[in-house]
Amino acid sequence: MYLNEVASVFHYSIDFRQEAKQMEIENIVFFESSLFSKPEQAYFNYFLNKKFSNGLDLRNSYLHGTQASPDEIHKHEYAYFTYLKLLFLAMLKIQDDLKISKVIQDRI
Repeated sequence: MYLNEVASVFHYSIDFRQEAKQMEIENIVFFESSLFSKPEQAYFNYFLNKKFSNGLDLRNSYLHGTQASPDEIHKHEYAYFTYLKLLFLAMLKIQDDLKISKVIQDRI
């Protein structure tokens, strides 16, 4: 939690989860039920949206059927690989959530 500012409590022991619950009661940590944590949302926003002054804003750069010009082929290649990376990261996150869901259901 210290290094990444986030942790999925279901990846840890029951003792850790109980301690995390106590920390929540003491307002040291908080829990959310979203797919991406705040740092992960900021990472995606940096690449896709205008949330940061130095962000790439890739989402808006391809609106309304923008066509690639031969002069900007490296720019489009970079954007393509960035989209692939973000898609891959989202799929890994979904897979992790599905595994956690299965573990929780198996305990019931």
